[in-house]
Amino acid sequence: VDACLNLLKTQLKAKPTSQPTALQALAKMHAPKVVTALIQQVRDEPEASNRMHLRTALCRLHYKEGTWKGDSWGTRPDTRGPYYQPESWTETARINDWLKQQLDQTTGNETTNLILEINRHRIQIDKVVNQMMELAADDEQLVPPTIAKLAAENTFPEGGVPFLTSAVATSDLSSATLTQAVTALVKSGQTAALKPALSAISKMSGKQAQREQQRALQSLVKSRLLQNQLQLVLQECQNPDSTIGFWATAAVLGVAQEKKISPETREQAALSIDKMWKQPAQRIRLIKAAADTQNHFLDARIIELTNRPASDSLAEVQRAVKALRLTDKLDPNLPRIATIGVDAALKQFILTNGDVAHGQRLFKEANCTACHTVTKQAEQQGPYLGNIAATYKRQQLAEAVLQPNKTIAQGFATTSILTVDGRVVIGFVTKEQADQVTLRDAQAKEHKISKDDIEIRKTLKTSVMPEGLMDKYSVSDLAAIIAYLESLPQQ
Repeated sequence: VDACLNLLKTQLKAKPTSQPTALQALAKMHAPKVVTALIQQVRDEPEASNRMHLRTALCRLHYKEGTWKGDSWGTRPDTRGPYYQPESWTETARINDWLKQQLDQTTGNETTNLILEINRHRIQIDKVVNQMMELAADDEQLVPPTIAKLAAENTFPEGGVPFLTSAVATSDLSSATLTQAVTALVKSGQTAALKPALSAISKMSGKQAQREQQRALQSLVKSRLLQNQLQLVLQECQNPDSTIGFWATAAVLGVAQEKKISPETREQAALSIDKMWKQPAQRIRLIKAAADTQNHFLDARIIELTNRPASDSLAEVQRAVKALRLTDKLDPNLPRIATIGVDAALKQFILTNGDVAHGQRLFKEANCTACHTVTKQAEQQGPYLGNIAATYKRQQLAEAVLQPNKTIAQGFATTSILTVDGRVVIGFVTKEQADQVTLRDAQAKEHKISKDDIEIRKTLKTSVMPEGLMDKYSVSDLAAIIAYLESLPQQ
């Protein structure tokens, strides 16, 4: 101890920018003699920077590492430091009283530095949080530690909510600090804390934002504040500020799903959701909130919407099905395409996965093989589909099946021939020779016509493939056929 104390005096004369090595060693020596010597050194030290180094060492000496009892280390140990299991020792009370005196005697940067060190070493000092709030009003760097202190306090101080409201509104805070602000606000239990808590969640951004938003939302949902002020949250659901209104909606969804709150509160939230669901704009916000917060309260309603998709909510329904992993829960016995129409079928198709083996069976059952080949070895009849998925996207293939007249493959335009004897033949040309043309009609029947027998020949704007071929099939059947076509280039 004496050697380190002597060396410390020499090192302090050099006005070091970082903590001297002798002081680093002394900060780990839990002895009354060390505490007495360092307190005296602070009193005698003329340099402010050196005094701050000394105070940091005394903050570290405030606690000591406790004897391990087997329960202070686990899969998620507390690594805030400097001790895993801080415990008081004989000098803790003396250091605590001395730190209180220093808070009263210091000014400016020294006070700020001391408060930061007290907070960093997790030292509990009565009313220090009030001093922190007062100083943070003029010192931006004190705002995050003050919020952290408020979140950790057992007794919420007067003036805490106004300070947090101002900090959330005006400061550029990290997502982690905003989560601490929500924790502190809900701890206050004050009605005025509700809106700034929602605002704090809405302001989170960056890589950790989603995780922190979930943590903060859960803190809010499980709080007595939200349960007691649910009507106020429901009012915020109508807030023209889309971000606050969105998180208010997410909070109501959370209440409806949370099992650890009163049944009456859950029921009130559920009834309110029923009302919001009837309003298109609110319904879209509910779906988006469920997807973003992984809330499954609306699963059945979202699945129901896949059977009758609406243009205004289609994008959010698709995203929710994916985010909430509802694909496996979709009804496999979807309505027939003829009953819901082509437009609705194409919208629903986006949400539906297909089975390749089932699609291969349907390809034959729907008589697609009459006009199409899928292998190069087979005699070409109509458009070759063996590599069609390499050229067209999934949605384009579905449109081509349900709306064959929308786009006609090059070389397969429909030809209409009127013969000299008054016969009309419509189909696509499969073979053309100098004296004869061969057409295949919609029933896959070939017609060989001598060119001398042709009265009129013209190209039509419609496809040989008739519309309505998939009318008796479901959207899941359509998805299966497209899945089969997509698998062909890989075979």
